Amino acid sequence: MAQAIFKNWFVDFEPVKAKIAAIEAGEDPENVNRAAMRAISGRSDDELDKMQAEQPDEYAQLKGTAELFPAAMWDSELGEVPEGWAVSNFGKVSACFDKNRIPLSKMQRELKKGSIPYYGATSVMDYVNKS
Repeated sequence: MAQAIFKNWFVDFEPVKAKIAAIEAGEDPENVNRAAMRAISGRSDDELDKMQAEQPDEYAQLKGTAELFPAAMWDSELGEVPEGWAVSNFGKVSACFDKNRIPLSKMQRELKKGSIPYYGATSVMDYVNKS
């Protein structure tokens, strides 16, 4: 499911394309954003109306997410991408702190229980505190 969402939002740019189509159809700004909400959620207008009435917090969150997507594309060296987005590599938008990781035994991890993921070679092995 996560792969499908990632592809829909960040490869196919469906929420952006939905906004562009709504603008081209002459929709007002509220309906432009509503088009992105449909693209993000897979819900119809009737289902979104029901969500707004019965689950206002979730509706507001979906609306806020839709508002984050621009309503235009621009030509980058990789093809069209949403306006305001940049083409970059992972190292320019992230920081690797692996060199700071201290190997801990299971017993040592037990003494440092917390909420920070402690990664092994293939997955999260435990959760530790900062120290």
